[in-house]
Amino acid sequence: MHGKFISYNFVGGLAWVMIFLMSGFFFGNIPFVKDNFRYVAVGIILVSVVPMGWEMRKGKDNR
Repeated sequence: MHGKFISYNFVGGLAWVMIFLMSGFFFGNIPFVKDNFRYVAVGIILVSVVPMGWEMRKGKDNR
C-alpha cells in the first residue's frame, strides 16, 4: 500500500512540476507577458486571494 502511494505521489509531483515549468517557459516567451509581467503577477495574486475573501465574507454572513 505504501509503495503504491509513494509511486503515485512521485508521479503526481513530477507532473505538477513539469506543468508549471513548461507553462512558465511558454508564457514567458509571449511578448505581451514579458512587457506586462507586473500586471500578470497582480492578476495571479488577485485570482488567488479573492476567493478566500469571498468565503470569509460568506462565513460572516451566515452567523
